Amino acid sequence: MKRLSNPRVKRRLKIGLSACGGVITIALTFKLGYDIGYFDAQALENDQNAELPTTRPVLTMESAQRIVSGALKAR
Repeated sequence: MKRLSNPRVKRRLKIGLSACGGVITIALTFKLGYDIGYFDAQALENDQNAELPTTRPVLTMESAQRIVSGALKAR
């Protein structure tokens, strides 16, 4: 306990705790900024997906052939 009464030790402890607090604050700020950006991007993507037509496109002979040939090539 005597060591903590030393002014030099107190000063170094304050500096160390302040640096750790600063690093934690910066990390939380970046995390919060990333989360906000991520959720905004997800909302934009969901809005764009909601705008897509819900009707099914007509299957033409050419698109059916592409689907079948793609499935056969995957084997």
